[in-house]
Amino acid sequence: MNVGNWPRCKTGFTLIELLVTIIVVVVLATMAIPSFRTLVGESRHSADVNEIVASLSYARNEAVKRREDVVLEVSSDSGNWVIEVFIDPDGEDKEILRSFQSGFSQVVVPDGIVKFNSSGSVVAGSCEWGDCVIEVSGWRQTRIQVSMSGRPYIIE
Repeated sequence: MNVGNWPRCKTGFTLIELLVTIIVVVVLATMAIPSFRTLVGESRHSADVNEIVASLSYARNEAVKRREDVVLEVSSDSGNWVIEVFIDPDGEDKEILRSFQSGFSQVVVPDGIVKFNSSGSVVAGSCEWGDCVIEVSGWRQTRIQVSMSGRPYIIE
C-alpha cells in the first residue's frame, strides 16, 4: 500500500468566502444598530413614564390608606429627575414613603408637586403643573393627566 499518495480532501473556507461573510455581517450590523438604539430609547422612555404613573397611583392610594394628605414631588438635579412621595405634616420633617431616581437623562420631567387628600382626590390648587398635566419629553412627547379625582391617565 502506498501511504504517500492519499487523495487530498478539500476542507475549510477560502479567504474570499471569509471576507464576503464578514462584509455581509458588517452591513447587517450597521443597519440594525440604529433601530436597536431607537428601541432602547423608546423602552427607557416608556419605563420612566410608567414609573411616574405608578408613583402617582401609589401616592393616591397611600393618602386613602393613611387617611391624610400625601404629596408627590418631582425635582430635577443635574439632568436626572427624582420623584418623592411623602407625608408633610405642617412644616415638620417629611416622612418619605417612596423615592425614585431616573437613571436616563434623555427623559425630561418638569419640577412640580401634587397633593392628594384622604379621599384620593387632588387638593384644589396643589397641582403645580398647568391643568395638572405632566409633560414628559425625551424620545417622544408624552402627557400624563391627573384628574381632580386623583386618577392618572397617559395621553399620547
